[in-house]
Parts: sequence; structure tokens; C-alpha cells
Amino acid sequence: MNWKIIRMLLPLVGVTIFVYIINSTGLGNIVDEVAKIPPLYLAGVVILSFPRVAVSTYKWRYIAKLQKMRMPYTYMLKVNFVGTFGGVVTPLGLGDFIRVPLIQKKSSERFAKCLANWLIDQAIEIFSLFLLAIVGTISLSLYFPEHRGLFIPVVTMFLILLFIALLFIENRRGKLLLGVISKLILPEKYKNWLNDHLDAFYDEMPRVRSLLFPFSVEVFMYSFMFFQIYLIANVLGIKTPLPWFILLYAIASLIGQIPVTVSGLGTREGALIGLFSLFNVQPHQIVAVSLVGYVVTMLVPAVTGAVLSFTLSNHKVKKRS
Repeated sequence: MNWKIIRMLLPLVGVTIFVYIINSTGLGNIVDEVAKIPPLYLAGVVILSFPRVAVSTYKWRYIAKLQKMRMPYTYMLKVNFVGTFGGVVTPLGLGDFIRVPLIQKKSSERFAKCLANWLIDQAIEIFSLFLLAIVGTISLSLYFPEHRGLFIPVVTMFLILLFIALLFIENRRGKLLLGVISKLILPEKYKNWLNDHLDAFYDEMPRVRSLLFPFSVEVFMYSFMFFQIYLIANVLGIKTPLPWFILLYAIASLIGQIPVTVSGLGTREGALIGLFSLFNVQPHQIVAVSLVGYVVTMLVPAVTGAVLSFTLSNHKVKKRS
């Protein structure tokens, strides 16, 4: 089967799981749970999403400054919202890639350097989620030994990704490895093009140590996002302790990153049902929390990004040869 067809069909796996979960838990039960949330309370939780994106933008701009990329904070804030919109409608959030050409338009930097900026930010996000998920799987292993099987695959994947990231983030080693790869798979006419862009990609590449601060900020922001969702769960009578809620939600969110769905729908809810059953949370309750949490933390910022995308089209393009 053609890979393009497979890639198009993969999200249907998550959608199928999602439909099955909705059907098995009962749409009416989920709607009844959502209806219990006071509108003003929900509005307050929604408002918290905006300072969260603002702090996330500060973290992203900090990375850009490490690379000596200068852009106004307000512009990057708009781009961050737009990236959220692109991310929620694509598997693995790859639509967030729209940030790369948008920051190239505003800055005087080359595309490869802007790409490096985006990849660093994305890596920090996924490693932050991994950290919370690893702590979660360790906690499960200690307190619920029947679930210790989650620890090994989560840690193994984390170590593989960390090894790859450390291989390529260092300038000389990264160039050497990519050079070897290019010799093996690239036609001759593209090798000079790659070498030229590698110089731009590694231009002012931050040291790993300098990324500890933005990494810490991202861990906090993920925890804050899960706290927003906890507020929704709490008003619905779900009394899971906050530390457990954050850690279990991190595990489910990581599972939701598996590229067989869009925005984690289906795979995330399936994981949440299994994990929160440990605290006697009913399936329809946690599904309601997941859906409202998704709207609050992702969909509202995404809609904001869709609106702001029209304001970015007027910025002039600056290119660097």
C-alpha cells in the first residue's frame, strides 16, 4: 500500500477508538457531566489558557535570543497562537511547523536557522512531557505494581530520543553525522545544498546547559495545563489528588502523541479511562473531563490563532541569502 495512503488512513485509527469510547460510555452520560460545569467557572478556567500561552511564548523567545534571533514578543505571541491552530488539526501536532516560515518572514534569518529554533522548542516540549510521564510511571510502579509495565517502554523511548537529540545538537558531531547520511542517500546535486544549509542550521546553536531554563519553564507549563484540566475534574466531583492527576494525565497525553489520530483523540481517552480507574473514576466522567479539557487548553487558543493568522499576512518578508 502506498505510504501516502497509509499516512492518510492512520488518523482513522484514533477516530475509530474515539467513536467506540463515546458509544460504550454513552454520549448522554458525557453530555450530562459537561452540563454540570457552571458557565462562569468554565470561563475562568478558559481565561487561564491565555497567560499559559504567553509564558510559553516567553520560553520560546528565550530560545530565539540564545540563537541571537531578534523578534518582537507580540509578534511571536501571535505566531505561537497560530502554531497552536496548526498543531491541533494535524497528527503529532506537525502543523505547528507553520511557525518556521512565519518567524522567517519577520526576522532576517535563513530558513534553516528558523527550523533549528522550532525543532529545539519542539524537543523541549516533548522531553518535558516525557519527564512528567516517567515520574508518573515510576509512581505507578511503586503504588500500583500491576501497571509497572508502562515504565520500560516510556523510559526506552525517552532514552532513544534523548540520544538522537544529543547526537545532533552539537555542531561538529551533527554536521559529521548528517554529512555521512547525505553521502549515503542524497544525489550529488543536493549535497552542496545540504552543506550550505547545515551552516545556517547550526548557526548560534545553544549549548544543552543553556536550555535547562526553558526546559524547566515547559515542565511547569505542562503541569499548569494539567492543573487547568484538574479544575474541571474537581468541579465534577473527581477527587483524584492533584499530583496523581498531573502525572496520570501526562502519561495519557504522551500516549496521545502516537501518530494514529489527531490531537490525541481516542488514544488519550482510552489511556485516561484505564489510568483513572485506579481512583474509581467512571469512564464517562473522565471522557467528559478530557473533552472539555481539550476545548479549554487547546481548542480555544487554536481558534484564537486562526483569527490572528489573518493579521500576520500583512508582515513584509525579509530574506537572507
